[in-house]
Amino acid sequence: MSTLSVDILGVEECKLLVYYVGMKDEKIVFYSALGFFQLVYIIIHVLVFLFVATFIPAISGYFKWLLGLCFLILCFSFVPAFFATFDRNTFFSRLVYRTAAVWSGVIIYVFFFISLASAFQLIFDFVGLSINMSIVAMVFIASALAVCLYGYFNAATLKIKKLQLKIDNVPDDWKKKKMIFFSDTHFGQIIGGLQANKIVDKINSMNPDIILIGGDIFDGSVVNFEDMAKRLGRLKAVHGVYFITGNHEVYTETRCRLSVIDLLAANNLVCLDGKKIDVNGIDIVGAGYIESDDKNRFFNFISKLALAGNKTTVVIKHVPEHIEVAATNDIDLMLFGHTHNAQIFPFQFLPDIIYRGYGYGLKKFGRTHVYTSSGVGTWGPPFRVGTVSEIVEITFV
Repeated sequence: MSTLSVDILGVEECKLLVYYVGMKDEKIVFYSALGFFQLVYIIIHVLVFLFVATFIPAISGYFKWLLGLCFLILCFSFVPAFFATFDRNTFFSRLVYRTAAVWSGVIIYVFFFISLASAFQLIFDFVGLSINMSIVAMVFIASALAVCLYGYFNAATLKIKKLQLKIDNVPDDWKKKKMIFFSDTHFGQIIGGLQANKIVDKINSMNPDIILIGGDIFDGSVVNFEDMAKRLGRLKAVHGVYFITGNHEVYTETRCRLSVIDLLAANNLVCLDGKKIDVNGIDIVGAGYIESDDKNRFFNFISKLALAGNKTTVVIKHVPEHIEVAATNDIDLMLFGHTHNAQIFPFQFLPDIIYRGYGYGLKKFGRTHVYTSSGVGTWGPPFRVGTVSEIVEITFV
């Protein structure tokens, strides 16, 4: 194995960028998004409660008050439970957060299905036909719960996405070899050791030649980082295992983030943030979140690399944006994560809108192959509906 590493950003510069970019700008955006989420969450709970209380006869009297109290508690459960996981990892914190996360998916789908039920009522009223809304309500709510059950088990099921790419300047030694890419495991207080073992065993069974991890390994909550690093340390590849950080690593406190990187490094996972490494004739570039979230910073980072146009170059980057910067600098393949392909139906159209057509799947930008993965984990509701938890197997032909 031949390797040559070029460091673009030093450790101290990384620390400063994590603080000023991660701890300031990113957290302002993040907290603002959570505030907007909470407002929408309240509206959804109110509408679902009014629908259920109106059309399900069994919900009356004391039951209605009890249901209202439960909705009030659950409505304000997710955000506090999420923040609580930042500094504690107890049985109670895990139970509350998991319950709140599951409920967030359930209430979304119940809202979606009762909206369909209300549309049915409007159509029947319009044509002058009667409909038993109590039966319709129970059928549609049961359907919503069935979808959630499917989504829960589907999220835990690992799928292999196989890509065969033709790149002119790929060294002969790399043809037919397996490059494994995955991202967004989001290990934390919902996705834990059992799923980590499952992912590692699945990848090892594929006999990879190199493994690339595209960020958001952890979700930002407090977990037994040492244990999780050891589990990931069981990953085996001929040419090694490499990772970059994503936005969820930036959300963690700086000292914790750096210690996590050290733990992963101690278990033979190489951090490529701000680095270029030659692996048997292919340049692997790690554009960590702090190097690539800003377009100008990403441009400066790529420019410093002095990439050779006659050499195959693969860039790992978490968020599928600023593609034009790298695509005009002799990049052959860019690998992204972050979007989860929206994770749950019917929102799959949103990533492509936000990321200008690169929200999911294999695309091209000029001569550059671009692949955005749906990720292998979940955040928020532990459901996947209309998407899969995928491990990407890339071979050059």
